[in-house]
Amino acid sequence: MSPRPGPATPDGAGRVPRVVLYSDPNCPFCFATEERLDRLGALHDVEWRGVQHAPGLPVPMVPTARPGGEDLAGEVAAIRRLAPEVAIKTPPGKPGTAEAIRWGAAALMADPRAGRTFVRDLYRALWTVGADLSDPAVLRGLADRAGLDALHPGPDAANTTAAWQAAWHDTGLPGVPQLVRDDGQVVYGLADASVLRAFLAGTPAGD
Repeated sequence: MSPRPGPATPDGAGRVPRVVLYSDPNCPFCFATEERLDRLGALHDVEWRGVQHAPGLPVPMVPTARPGGEDLAGEVAAIRRLAPEVAIKTPPGKPGTAEAIRWGAAALMADPRAGRTFVRDLYRALWTVGADLSDPAVLRGLADRAGLDALHPGPDAANTTAAWQAAWHDTGLPGVPQLVRDDGQVVYGLADASVLRAFLAGTPAGD
């Protein structure tokens, strides 16, 4: 999805605004957004909320060039054009991400810092290695690598992800990524690093 940034407005009180990120690990534009936030040192400045923007994708992942009717190679080519600094490979397919998002929610509840690393690595596992994010063994390995070897997602994580999905639907915007600031301003789609930096600071993107 191409960028459509909303107009950012300064916070008169000098307060750093709260920003929510709606994102799906199987979306390459979300992956590029993760990488840009990471390069800005801003992963911990946003509240990640994983959502399924294509809940009908197969579990386990089906190796195909066009899962869900989407052209993976074309999407990856778009990322290479729009975000050339992001290393990306075409995965064999797109997996359903319900389980990955549930693990992400549980990881963030268990340890916000290690959990955010786990979430970032979900995207990298698919878009740089081609891992199947619907595979519990893949998720277990990523959790262990993030230092979350005791992680076992339960009902709290499922309830959290259901609330995230509902809140995303309530935005009225059908796609991801979405960055939503608590003053109502939105960055929708893959945005340049300069736009992200300004949006997170609560200042106009042109400043």
